[in-house]
Amino acid sequence: MITEGEPFSEGDPVKVSVRGRFILGSLLAAVVLAGFLGASTTVQGHPYHLQISNEILADPNAVDFDAWFAQSIRPASSFFVSRVSLFVNDTGVSDPLTVSIRADVSGDPAAGDLAVGSADGPATAGWLDVDLSPYVELLENTTYWIVARSTASPGQGYDWWDSGSPFAYPAGNGAGSSDGINWGSMGVDFSFRVYGFLQPSLSFSAIASSPDVQAGGFVTFTVNLTNTGTGSAAAIWVNVTLPPELTYVSDDAANAGGVRKGASKFTFTNVAPGVRTFNLTATPTTGVANGTITVTAFNFVGTDHNGATLIRATRNLSVTVFDSGPGPPGAVAWGWLILIAVLAGGAVLFVVLWRRRKSEVTIDDVFVGDSGGVLLARSSPLAIPLQDSDMFVGMLQAVQDFVRDSFKTGTGEEMRSLEFGERTVLIERGTDHFIAVVYRGHARAPLLRRVRALSAEIDAKFGEVLRHWDGSVDAVEGIAALLPKLATP
Repeated sequence: MITEGEPFSEGDPVKVSVRGRFILGSLLAAVVLAGFLGASTTVQGHPYHLQISNEILADPNAVDFDAWFAQSIRPASSFFVSRVSLFVNDTGVSDPLTVSIRADVSGDPAAGDLAVGSADGPATAGWLDVDLSPYVELLENTTYWIVARSTASPGQGYDWWDSGSPFAYPAGNGAGSSDGINWGSMGVDFSFRVYGFLQPSLSFSAIASSPDVQAGGFVTFTVNLTNTGTGSAAAIWVNVTLPPELTYVSDDAANAGGVRKGASKFTFTNVAPGVRTFNLTATPTTGVANGTITVTAFNFVGTDHNGATLIRATRNLSVTVFDSGPGPPGAVAWGWLILIAVLAGGAVLFVVLWRRRKSEVTIDDVFVGDSGGVLLARSSPLAIPLQDSDMFVGMLQAVQDFVRDSFKTGTGEEMRSLEFGERTVLIERGTDHFIAVVYRGHARAPLLRRVRALSAEIDAKFGEVLRHWDGSVDAVEGIAALLPKLATP
């Protein structure tokens, strides 16, 4: 049974905000991007959907240690096979019947099993369900074989009913063997039912109606749940964590089949192929300081058709709160106050975290983040906790977004660097990523060339992955192996 709000706990905090004035402690708390807590509870799905069958019954055929029988099948569309049912009865001492799926080799069953299972059938004739493992995908327009075998002596095994005709199942035919290796045609089709399921392919996105909102106004977040696979997902959970500076107003998730639990936790079940979209509207909380940057986190968990966790992803959206209309002269002033505070806090943080080095250009740290401010890779000689790296990348993205929104020139300009004391943060943006290099020294031009070359290589090797990135760590782990190239002049 799928329960509402799985798999998030009530204590899942992702409260992120950057105020115009704050001390270092509040800065660190403001930009920490929290993830999921604990593992998800597996949802019980239904993998047994009838895919192919031939239920015409005629005559029994004895299955025993020297009498194997098989029936070929040819799926019209691909699916994962989970169960085979045969019309049989146990003719002797109670014992199991083994059933497997095999590939086709020159019109006969292959020697090895793709999936196999066994069950002890009744003494009366009927359909015997045999669950198979592992779940193997049977491809469309490809021939496979259902193979039945028993270790019982003659007369003590099973009877499997054929259909009395080679035309009962036109896409296949029956075969017999004394050893499971050498096969001959039976001239009739056997009765069978084949069950299975289709799998989904999930991706998620979230956008804000505006990068800023006036006090007393509203901002609407639009969430898209996309299934491009051929099967349905048992469940998708969405946990929307609003920062304290924004207050929930309403949502229309019910129109997309969602069930809300608490303020902003949503459950969608039986998510068929296609796109489901819903909106969540919020308003600035009373008393929020002018120029406050808020970050709302959207945490997603999607399951496969049978309820096993398939994908996790996080999307973070920043929205700036203004006392009056977005973009007045005061907004720029607030922007400078925020930048000064961020840089002051950052300076203290880096003095603590990074050591001095003696070379003309010393690279203290390298971060790679995606366009939403999620850490993709990091290279550093220091054992700095992962959450600090996540925090730094999220802070950089928030500052870049705010500066871009505050100084709207229409030229596509981006913030390229930050300086504090003898350290500089060099920022280079790629198509769907950015690189932040913390260094000391004055040979900026050679370093910039290396950073741009690295960014181009990331675009070339991971551009397509990042363009459709679903949050999978395995898909981007290769980026970290490219970072040492910055140390080579």
